[in-house]
Amino acid sequence: MALIFMDGMDQYTANTDFPDKWDETHTTVADFKSGGGKFGGGAIRVHGRPYSTAPLGKLIPGIFGQATDPTDTSAASNTLFLTYWAWFNDTSAATNYHVEFRSRSDNGVAAVTIGWASDKVTIYTGTFRSLAATSVGADIATGQWVLVEVALVCGNAGVGSCEVWHDGVSMVSDSAADYAYSNAASIGSVQFGVSATATGTTGGWVDLDDVVIYDDTGTEMNTRIGIGHKIHTLSPTAEGTTNSWTPQSGTDNSAMVDESGGIDTATYVESSTAAQEDLYDVTAMSEVPTEIYGVASNIVCYEAAAGTSPRGITHRVVPVSTDRDATEQFTLPISTYYTRQAIWELNPEDSAEWEVADIDGAEFGFELST
Repeated sequence: MALIFMDGMDQYTANTDFPDKWDETHTTVADFKSGGGKFGGGAIRVHGRPYSTAPLGKLIPGIFGQATDPTDTSAASNTLFLTYWAWFNDTSAATNYHVEFRSRSDNGVAAVTIGWASDKVTIYTGTFRSLAATSVGADIATGQWVLVEVALVCGNAGVGSCEVWHDGVSMVSDSAADYAYSNAASIGSVQFGVSATATGTTGGWVDLDDVVIYDDTGTEMNTRIGIGHKIHTLSPTAEGTTNSWTPQSGTDNSAMVDESGGIDTATYVESSTAAQEDLYDVTAMSEVPTEIYGVASNIVCYEAAAGTSPRGITHRVVPVSTDRDATEQFTLPISTYYTRQAIWELNPEDSAEWEVADIDGAEFGFELST
């Protein structure tokens, strides 16, 4: 899987936009903060979990089985990584849970939970959250942005492991636990904002920005980064070489899909003809990163004919002159907008690391494949 998911929190304008990228949302305890992010863009504030729905939860495609589990010899990867920026306002609660890894691709039940207790980072195992480890070093830094990194190896028979870093410093680790629920050595979702209380708004809140989920099979991201990261959000600015879809109004396709904020369902391009594509130039990069770990393309799909068979959508990038396609994805057979994301860790033109000039010179878009 390699790079699995990323969200820079910059495309939203309201809480109701969260379901465009997140599979579980509860917008009464997850709140969009415009301009409140690590780098001045957006952020999402999460409190606790009310009822049975996490404020923010992301399903991992398929079942993420891990090879260190002796019962699962077919898995290709060992370690699941989660890295993000967090702003903790109050970690003095006796027990509060923040991030949870749940088993199986259908959400399943808790396998690993990370939280805090009296200003210390804590790791818990299982549905009943049995305490496995507590940090012994410095307290959690509050009132400032902290780079949080988690490395998780799911496994039975005491071969699982979990470690948490804050700003590159190891806060807590455990390497002799069973992090697989009922011998199902897989992780199917990552959830933020789990809570020790039913009301879900006590015990402090955490702001989240630039969330990245990946494993150890990738080309560029296959181990803990160990340094800060930033997600740049770029929007279409002009027509590309091909614009076959029909704009909702006018003749400028890029103007229909150039929203830099939330998902605007009032303007769009549409097509019902297979093999038609739309390509766009995008905003130039505003800075030169030390390293580019990957490029993600996001498209918002809507199938007007609800109840019919899903249509195939293929993300497309043209770094120079040749169409480079991601794996085909599908719309939903219901009248609902949903974001599809494709990730290229390397430039598909030359299989080398992306450079700023590559991104600035490329066209991004999509094709109605079926």
